[in-house]
Amino acid sequence: MSRTNPSSGSQRQGGLNATLKFEAPDILVTALIGDLDAADTARIAAEARRIAAARSWALLLCDISRIGTLTSEARRTAVDGFRAVPIRGIAFYGGSRNSRSQSTLMANAMSLLSSRRDESPIRFFMTEAEARTWLGQRRDELKRVQRR
Repeated sequence: MSRTNPSSGSQRQGGLNATLKFEAPDILVTALIGDLDAADTARIAAEARRIAAARSWALLLCDISRIGTLTSEARRTAVDGFRAVPIRGIAFYGGSRNSRSQSTLMANAMSLLSSRRDESPIRFFMTEAEARTWLGQRRDELKRVQRR
């Protein structure tokens, strides 16, 4: 897997049909492209853990417009791998009904296994702009709660 400074922009995972980058102050941006297996999702989750390690929370923006099939093992690996990532909101955008269904299964499993499942809402949007708007609102909400 290639290494990049977490704030430097796009990162292409070696041999993997996905990208993962960090956008300050708190957004993990990923695009899932084609079919993904357990090794793929394990690498994505490991990179997400590395990037988010020094942060109170992270928000996940996920482009599913070009996703293929997620094996059940890939979903399980993603759930296990993201368990240690302090995700406080997931915004999926794009994608077919099938890709939204697959993503919902994975995100709900991630949420159910989290000790903070009420703190990590999941939303689906048609466009990236709509998803980013919601993530901005979510960030504002998290900051208000943190100040209390």
